[in-house]
Amino acid sequence: MKRTFIIFWLACCWAPVLAQNSAFVLVDVSGNPLVDLYKITLPMRQEAIALARAVITNNFNSSFNNNWKLPGNTDPRIESIVAGQGRPLIDPGGFLMIMPFGERNTYTRYQINPIINYPSDFDRHWQFPFSYDEQQTFGEIAKARAADVALAPNFNLSKYFLIIIAGKGEDTDSQSYTPQEQKYLDNYRSAVSVTSLAVFRYKDARLDFKVEFAEIDVNRMKTGPGGSRAPLISSRNVSQKILEITTPKGSRAAPGEFSEKDNILVRWRCLGCSDSTRFVVQLSKQEGGERVAPITVFKQFSHSVPPLKAGVYDIKVSGDNLTSQRVYIKIAGAGGWGWLVVLLALAALAAVARYVWTNFLRNREEQEEPANRSIFEASRRQTTQNLPPSHQSTGGGPASIDEF
Repeated sequence: MKRTFIIFWLACCWAPVLAQNSAFVLVDVSGNPLVDLYKITLPMRQEAIALARAVITNNFNSSFNNNWKLPGNTDPRIESIVAGQGRPLIDPGGFLMIMPFGERNTYTRYQINPIINYPSDFDRHWQFPFSYDEQQTFGEIAKARAADVALAPNFNLSKYFLIIIAGKGEDTDSQSYTPQEQKYLDNYRSAVSVTSLAVFRYKDARLDFKVEFAEIDVNRMKTGPGGSRAPLISSRNVSQKILEITTPKGSRAAPGEFSEKDNILVRWRCLGCSDSTRFVVQLSKQEGGERVAPITVFKQFSHSVPPLKAGVYDIKVSGDNLTSQRVYIKIAGAGGWGWLVVLLALAALAAVARYVWTNFLRNREEQEEPANRSIFEASRRQTTQNLPPSHQSTGGGPASIDEF
């Protein structure tokens, strides 16, 4: 019970601290209007990308203030970054998405990758190999698809930071959307919560060139009636196929701990796997080499393993020519933790009782015993003096029954 309470307390108190931030960066790659005299140049776009990077990584410097203005209504998190006192908007364990948008299907060329080692993985995936010459600008479908990707079983994100580098107005030709795209849009419009954090605007207001920051909450998309379940993320949308176990956690030196009564929920994600992937979950006991029968899972990313016998096990998942790293768990024998907690509680209670007796009750009894004896003797003498002379003892011994 005590162990459960500690785990619950840590989860409640530290969940906000341990949350892994992800950054989804959407980039407008549409070109300038042919008849407009005011053009967004390539150096301007590159500076906007550098500004986005500086804010995401908490490396903002004052040189950006020369060309970019930050109006009011700025979230304190962005204000802290601009002041040099913030924290990055992405963490190890989070994801970085780079999604171009312009023509209607351009958003499908996005890349999303895990940030395992920060900042090296971030630097490696921060790539913008785009030409800014497309004729249309479909930005809302890009935002809707990004939210749907966050819900994919590969990621299962509830929140992420959205950064949009935009330089032209939205095209509104909704007739060209497919039924699936319309579903993305309907879910996004009805269930996503968007919190604006900041908008950096280029100094020449005629260009309407800006870098926007927002926090996106997609929790309602998961549970609402219009919620969608995104398909697997294909290999063309990741730089490297990855299969990893996300739950449980545990290494050989520090295995995850369970009891013989627990079901073991194994979750994993596979970036770049095909839609027809069959996954195999394998568990092996370290002592004696005992193996649990392999479990085959089709188009799912979790499986509940029935309770196991006491011992240390390793878990691995394979599929689509990939194999995850092993995760280790330890199954405690029946009553192992429960009896230990009970014994520790009884020992602590006995120690407290002994301390109270030694330092308080025994001293008090020793102090009260002489006083009680004196009171008893005084009471006895008073009683003897009040008796008639014939009833008083003359020999110092007790009076006989006949005397009364």
